[in-house]
Amino acid sequence: MDSIVLFYILNYLEINNAFKKYIHMIFRVWLIGVLSYFVAAFVLFTISIGYFYQQYCLTNNMSFCDVSYYIDYYPTSSILAFLICVFAIAVSGFSIYLFNIKFSLKTIDLKLMEKRKAALALAIATVPYLILIPGGKFFDIFYTLYKLIFAS
Repeated sequence: MDSIVLFYILNYLEINNAFKKYIHMIFRVWLIGVLSYFVAAFVLFTISIGYFYQQYCLTNNMSFCDVSYYIDYYPTSSILAFLICVFAIAVSGFSIYLFNIKFSLKTIDLKLMEKRKAALALAIATVPYLILIPGGKFFDIFYTLYKLIFAS
C-alpha cells in the first residue's frame, strides 16, 4: 500500500524524475510504516497489560479483564475497547505523518505545504486499520477446523 500511495503522490505533485525519487524513498517510507505499526501495537499492548495488571494483581476481580480481552480479540464489541483501538490507530497515523515529514520526504524538492500534504496522504492511507478487525472470529474458525480435523 505504501508503494502505491507514494507513487501516486509523486505523480500527482508532478515531480521531475518521479520514478527515480520513488526508488530512492520507498524503503524509508516502508520502514516508517512498519515502525508506526509497532507503535500502535505497543500502545495496545501497554494498555491491555495495564488493565490486566490492575484487574488481576491488585483487585482479583475479573471485570477489567474484559476490556483487555475485547482489545485483543473483539475490539468492536466494547465501546471502551473500540476507543482505545482508535486511539492507537491515531497515534500510529500521527507517527507516520511526523516521521515521513522528518525523514523520508526531506529529499524531495517541495514546499513545506506540499510535503505536509504528501505526508498526510501517506498517513491516512497507510494507518493500521486492521486493528479494528475482530481477530477472535478468525481464532474461532481455526479452532473449529482444528477440532474437526484432529479431534476425530
